[in-house]
Amino acid sequence: WKTKPRTRLRRIGRAYLTRALTEFNLRNFRRIAAQAECSADIGPTFYDAGSRKGAEWVTERLTAMSKTGQLEVDDPLQATHPFLGLVLSRDFKARLCNATTALTQPQIEAEASSAARTFLKAFGTRA
Repeated sequence: WKTKPRTRLRRIGRAYLTRALTEFNLRNFRRIAAQAECSADIGPTFYDAGSRKGAEWVTERLTAMSKTGQLEVDDPLQATHPFLGLVLSRDFKARLCNATTALTQPQIEAEASSAARTFLKAFGTRA
């Protein structure tokens, strides 16, 4: 028995969004972005430890889904970034700027569900 692609993607999106929007991560992102111009090494180091690892985590899951025929993806890494864009697009910058309050679990679930649904329109199997 396989988990449906939309369910798997929703879980991936929910986990990523929950992690990315923690106060700790947002606070660090703000600080690092502010210091990146002053210190050439801090930006790449932070990116490699956080955003790149997160993208690799998602890529591993999209690769597995592609191998089992749940997605039509030629390059899972290339497909990761549109998925993450869908997951983060509406809330990340607003949270980064403290323009909105933290998302509730139902809001996170709705964003992850919307991202999964939209992503499957582009990369879902046509079977």
